[in-house]
Amino acid sequence: WRDDDDDGDGDAETDDNDDDGGAVQLMGRKWFIREHDSTAENVNVDSPTGGAVGHLPVIKPGETFEYMSGCELSSKRGVMGGQFYMKLVNEDTEYGMVGGDLARTSKRRIQDMISNDEDDDEEEKMKEEELNSFDLMVEPFPLTAHS
Repeated sequence: WRDDDDDGDGDAETDDNDDDGGAVQLMGRKWFIREHDSTAENVNVDSPTGGAVGHLPVIKPGETFEYMSGCELSSKRGVMGGQFYMKLVNEDTEYGMVGGDLARTSKRRIQDMISNDEDDDEEEKMKEEELNSFDLMVEPFPLTAHS
């Protein structure tokens, strides 16, 4: 994975040299937003199953996914950074939307991982899914208010 122009804006693109040739799915994100004004409180967003603006895209090698969102700042400048929660998937995995069947299944799977009352087969499936999950870090980048 790489950020095409190294600006930390979340424009993720798969590396065509991946050995497994598989796809990834963006499952959620975690952001911190820090305003330039030191008296302002930091904003933290942690949504491991919320996708990106409601989308749970499947990104195949060579493809990109871009999205835009915003936040209210009390100052004209700030810094934002965080991570995307990603999962390795088969290329035939369907693109999903939050609230759809895929999102409900993924959210249920995460909740099941937290509880310990699953049988051995279910536990094995969850371990495999956990192995296929990873975090894609986004280095902090500057925010500037538009006038």
